[in-house]
Amino acid sequence: MAQERPLVPVKNYRDNQAFPFNMTPKPNSKLLNYRCYMTRHDASTGRSEFSTGRPPEIDETLSPLGTAFVCDHSVQLIPVNLSPADEDHQDDANRPRNPADLKTCRGAALCHIAIPPGTFIPMHKTDTLDYVVLIDGRLTLGLESGEERVLEPGDTVVQQGTMHSWRNTSETEVAIMVAFVMPVIRTETSAA
Repeated sequence: MAQERPLVPVKNYRDNQAFPFNMTPKPNSKLLNYRCYMTRHDASTGRSEFSTGRPPEIDETLSPLGTAFVCDHSVQLIPVNLSPADEDHQDDANRPRNPADLKTCRGAALCHIAIPPGTFIPMHKTDTLDYVVLIDGRLTLGLESGEERVLEPGDTVVQQGTMHSWRNTSETEVAIMVAFVMPVIRTETSAA
């Protein structure tokens, strides 16, 4: 069996500290190679159609360690207004470009994250409720308690604003997850 290369130790990062990995746009880097199609209602007929307001090709941002992030879509208000006049406002200009931008999203966001072989996302916490599905590869989810779980394709995680890290220990496979993210209100018992 091939020996897995050691991972760099991580430091804990909380919302009040700067996350150490600024992400920069890298069009066409294609760790995340997919399209995002938007639908809408035709204003005159009411029939469903594909939106022409945004091309389906995605532009990902990369951290210095090589993790890729795309926010497919976000809304600033729930429930969402789906009247034909308002559908195209959603909302390429306000779409988060970095994971840190998700804390400014007051509605919900759908994101893809790719973690290359041998890389990690350090221990961190966000003020969000995340529904995560691993769609490709394997990932180790680590918690502040020291507990870990190895995720395989199709596994889901309900991340409730806790300290966590992601680690791809594969030497060959990129791990890709999809996350549906919503803001939370912290109480004394969840504020740790």
